Amino acid sequence: MINKNGQNVFSAYHTTLDDKKSQVASIGSVIQLSESDKVWVELWGPPRNDIFATEANDTVFLGFRLGKTGIAQYQEAVAQHKRKDGETSCKRTHVVFRSPCLAPPEEAQETTDDPKPTGNRGDGPDHVKPGRTIAFTAKLEISNSYPTHKGPLRFTNVLVNEGQGYSPLTGAFTCPRAGFYHFTVHASTYGRAQFMINKNGQNVVSAYHTTLDDKKSQVASIGSVIQLSESDKVWVELWGPPRNDIFATPDNDTVFLGFRLG
Repeated sequence: MINKNGQNVFSAYHTTLDDKKSQVASIGSVIQLSESDKVWVELWGPPRNDIFATEANDTVFLGFRLGKTGIAQYQEAVAQHKRKDGETSCKRTHVVFRSPCLAPPEEAQETTDDPKPTGNRGDGPDHVKPGRTIAFTAKLEISNSYPTHKGPLRFTNVLVNEGQGYSPLTGAFTCPRAGFYHFTVHASTYGRAQFMINKNGQNVVSAYHTTLDDKKSQVASIGSVIQLSESDKVWVELWGPPRNDIFATPDNDTVFLGFRLG
């Protein structure tokens, strides 16, 4: 499981027993952290876990911060150069911040002719707003396991919803700001799972995962980078037979997550 400060965030049980096979199980989550919070991978269950690594098979743990855009970094840098008398060592008329790796062009090239910040704050152009983080993680409730409908799958246990783009009522993420977004679905399955990531009613990426006829608990994952315009919608769509063997328990999570890149 992924553990934050001793609390389970997302866990999985994946097995190929009794007919062992080499497979890959993936889990992930967007997590809001405060300074000094700790996150690690926790092993649970029987004493022996059949997790391994070889020259051709890797087991990895990775993470990254969904950071501030370049404008916010610029404002912080200017603030650090304040003089003791409250003036700033940077003149706004001469600063044009460009960093396409950190901020989209519409943010990074903003400037002003006003020679002095309002109230001598020294925090850059007043009309430039730092790009806020847009990210969400939502889990499937245990009571919604083994759905028998086609259409959107609602993940109603919302862990993170920065930007308020995700709706647990509809199961859809509505884009609050245009850009490139990354979406991932990790589905715990016990039998057959047929699901897709859907944008505005169109299939983006889909999966069919089965352990039939000999059912086993496994994890199926799909993901994609999608370019969105404001108000575009993205959700997890169920397809195939009436019953999907996607489930959740206290030890097996099914999650839908996404975040804006850049």
